[in-house]
Amino acid sequence: PHGGIFVIPIAVSNPLLYIGVIAVGTVVTALMVALLKKKVE
Repeated sequence: PHGGIFVIPIAVSNPLLYIGVIAVGTVVTALMVALLKKKVE
């Protein structure tokens, strides 16, 4: 939904901050999935 890396040169005024925010969102999502996913038995 955010356009990924392809939108950086066109619509982003601070590309490093944009990449950082995407990275933080990815880490938070991965941690939530790891914590909330049920264990396979």
